[in-house]
Amino acid sequence: MDIYLIRHTVTTVHHSVCFGRTDVPLAETFDVDASRVLDKLPHRDALTVYSSPLQRCRSLAKKISPFFYMDDRLMELHFGAWEMKKWDDISREELDPWMENYTELAPPGGESCNELALRSRECFEEILRREHSSVAVVTHAGVIRALLAGLLEIPLSASFTFSIDHGGVTRIDAVDGRRTIAYVNR
Repeated sequence: MDIYLIRHTVTTVHHSVCFGRTDVPLAETFDVDASRVLDKLPHRDALTVYSSPLQRCRSLAKKISPFFYMDDRLMELHFGAWEMKKWDDISREELDPWMENYTELAPPGGESCNELALRSRECFEEILRREHSSVAVVTHAGVIRALLAGLLEIPLSASFTFSIDHGGVTRIDAVDGRRTIAYVNR
């Protein structure tokens, strides 16, 4: 099975703003950005498509195939009370402990990176058990990093060394129980 992990395209929200689960709009460049992603996907007609339910993923999933599955486990990290706040506006008393141990700690009302990893890996394993030949998973950078960390058996915190670009495609080959990362972030 070929699995293509695809990060959604660019949104309208500036990188200075903390957001994960908030359903933010896509940039005006969406059609051009989506076309670039489609060019990276061979045999699109044979792909089974899964998507995070957030519109920034759903919109791209619809471009790949009119029929796709949505799964909440493919959503980005839930930042809870920090959603849509500027990073600079979050108090240092709250932010600093989280930055020191974001894999274990959750923002107020949110989830930890370990919780994201657990749910996204559960979803990935479920997809692998199905009889698909090729799969596209339209999701978020946090989910892709968590899946790569699991496959490489590295600490989740080390996954932040991976650059996962908007519209980037990562391919994983799964054959006879063996999983190989073919490429990251094309």
